[in-house]
Amino acid sequence: MKKKILLPAGIALAALAVLAAIALLPFLSMLTGSGGAAGSYAQVVNLNWELDLPAEVTRLYETDSGPSFHGDGERYHVLGYSSSPEAALEQQTARLAVFPEEAAELLERLEVPEAQRPDLADCRWFTAEDPDDDRNQLYLGLDGGGLTLYVIESFF
Repeated sequence: MKKKILLPAGIALAALAVLAAIALLPFLSMLTGSGGAAGSYAQVVNLNWELDLPAEVTRLYETDSGPSFHGDGERYHVLGYSSSPEAALEQQTARLAVFPEEAAELLERLEVPEAQRPDLADCRWFTAEDPDDDRNQLYLGLDGGGLTLYVIESFF
């Protein structure tokens, strides 16, 4: 007959909590974009907008409107690439003729420093629709060299 080993309730509960936390770490890291991996932000863009941007990216600047229980708000990222994401943008987004006024308003609300803003004359602009909510906005600006991507998002 096998002998059962019983742990005190406090130790068993603590062990269960540690195991649950370990199991949830990868999921939580992806949701928060933490872990220092700029590529995780590319995964977030993929999940939110169904865009497959190259994951080999460096996050050069980021800001947002602050935490929100529902995930709504505004975000701005400047991403650096070693090879241009232009082909992915051309295939998966719509090209815009000019920088949208809504995007300029988002940058103002987020109080983005002038040094972190795109050079409007140098960028090609793209947009994509949210498959779940057409109130959400995404604007993507690719600089003239094709290696810096400016991502402006608004979620409702």
